[in-house]
Amino acid sequence: MVGELGPARREELRRFLSARPEANLPLVFALEEGRGTFLGAQDEEGALSGVALVEDDGLAYLATQDPRAARALGRALRSWKIETFLADAETADIAWNAMVRAWPRLILNQAIYSVTTETLAPTGAPLPLRPARGEELPQVQTIARAMFWEEVGLPPSIPVLDAHLREELEEGSLWVLEEDGQVIFLARVAARCSAGAEVQRVYTAPERRRRGIATAALGTLCQSLVGDLPRVVLRVNEKNRGAMRLYCKLGFSRCSRIRLYCR
Repeated sequence: MVGELGPARREELRRFLSARPEANLPLVFALEEGRGTFLGAQDEEGALSGVALVEDDGLAYLATQDPRAARALGRALRSWKIETFLADAETADIAWNAMVRAWPRLILNQAIYSVTTETLAPTGAPLPLRPARGEELPQVQTIARAMFWEEVGLPPSIPVLDAHLREELEEGSLWVLEEDGQVIFLARVAARCSAGAEVQRVYTAPERRRRGIATAALGTLCQSLVGDLPRVVLRVNEKNRGAMRLYCKLGFSRCSRIRLYCR
């Protein structure tokens, strides 16, 4: 049985998501911010066995390791216009096949890494990271487009990406490190909630690599976040060995896998 999860089931939903805080952090953030629509699948005893979150921009998340719940939630999502879909790797294909008849344009296997204040490795003196400024939008756009190519292997939709970047810059979630007037490191704090913070868009300009900038800059950002929050999580393409080595060096540990689909 699948149905929309209203306010009466908020605490049950919170408990379900809190069982796997690293993988479910974006859903916890949406719940606490009152964003999106939550759907839930129940087992034979009436307990939640899977949850889906549908955002207004065509993005959906699926949180379940139960194949039956994945299939039921996938069917329930058929009536929604889903463009981007993220799900636990163990049940992702089941849900996608139940939701969409066509094969996706893109499938990306991502690892989820997490770090806490206890595991974060020291990186020396903090670097002067700061929120990106409005006049830096062209540089941020160039970096974000290059990052998309590197991480995904396909060209981004420029209008969509640029619209997201403008919103992120205005909300102050994009953080940069500059050197001689040039942005050389970019990262986005996409979510902050009781489960922790999610960091996205981590990228260092190619010509500035192998100088320890990414290690020190990401370490600085994480240090500022874990002081107030239980953990920092991020997702990375499983083919991006260099990024995964960096995260392990900083004390991140791999805790889950997720699969991303784009129509």
